[in-house]
Amino acid sequence: MPNAVTPAAPAEIIPSPKMPEAVVRQHLSEAIHACWKTQYRLIRLKQMPPTEARKHWDNGPESNWFFTYSEDKVNKLLHIFQNVARILASPQLKIVCKDDFPYYGMAIPYLHYLHIKLGIAWANGSDYEKTQTLIHEASHVANRTVLDENRWYGPEKARRMARWSYRRPRRSTRSADNLGYYAMDCLIGGTAGIFAAA
Repeated sequence: MPNAVTPAAPAEIIPSPKMPEAVVRQHLSEAIHACWKTQYRLIRLKQMPPTEARKHWDNGPESNWFFTYSEDKVNKLLHIFQNVARILASPQLKIVCKDDFPYYGMAIPYLHYLHIKLGIAWANGSDYEKTQTLIHEASHVANRTVLDENRWYGPEKARRMARWSYRRPRRSTRSADNLGYYAMDCLIGGTAGIFAAA
């Protein structure tokens, strides 16, 4: 996923044979860029009158990942992605690659311990999932988590969680997968049209 802008990604990376530093750093840079584009889209939504913002929300990636519109959700998501971008771009972030760790990744939800572990599923995953995983794990570091998260992994289940959020309207904003897939939508095309840069 080449981009015209390559953000600085100064994290300390402990590579492994199957996860070279250059590959991890490239996906980290993509993840930061995705968070920037996501913040831009959310800022534009925040600046619109509520009726116009709702129309763009309902026809955009937001409805897929967070279902119903509210000004509170826009503000919450903007705050979340500011934190996630800060974590991913921090020189204090440490990414440890372990070929014998069977999962995509793991992170501890604690802001002062910026540590992400990547596993062999990450090494074997698509470029899309590699970048999404870094956003997902940074969301955990930013304390975004749901107790039964493993029931909602993958895009289809994440969308289902969003549709069921009428019972708990902000639950999907706590789901790292919903946040990660939303940011990837914004990276790939969610800032097109009215949201395109001038």
